[in-house]
Amino acid sequence: MVAGVYQGLLILHVLCAMVWFGGTLGLGREARQAIQLERSYARLRIAEIVRSHRRAAIAALLVLVSGVAIALITPGGFGALGVRYHIALSLTLAWVLLCLGAVRSLLGRLARELDGERPLVEAARMVRRLAGLMGMQHALFGACLVLMLWRL
Repeated sequence: MVAGVYQGLLILHVLCAMVWFGGTLGLGREARQAIQLERSYARLRIAEIVRSHRRAAIAALLVLVSGVAIALITPGGFGALGVRYHIALSLTLAWVLLCLGAVRSLLGRLARELDGERPLVEAARMVRRLAGLMGMQHALFGACLVLMLWRL
């Protein structure tokens, strides 16, 4: 019974991580291309990007929850897991907070900026910040992968 639950959680964990990572992979590039369009098309494109990020944020929460659940059903719980799992869990938590906090907020501000009629100078700055945040997010993902998969 526990083995089946473990396998199911592990599959959910990996699939959600793929959705989270893949769903945000081109976000900075897509936002940069969006602000180069006519403003009405840019608003539509940014709205699509926000929806895509919303799906990635749901996947992020599921990654965190499934990872904690896997740790809890492992014999011995968190205490039985090595240091690298604890570090990876901490990095995943930072990654989720980055995804749900900074990136979500920045995308909302970018959408509001496009609703106005001012020049897109500030929007271009926001897109550069977004690209930097996505780079940080993907670096955290890479570090988590190394910690979870590499046997030291």
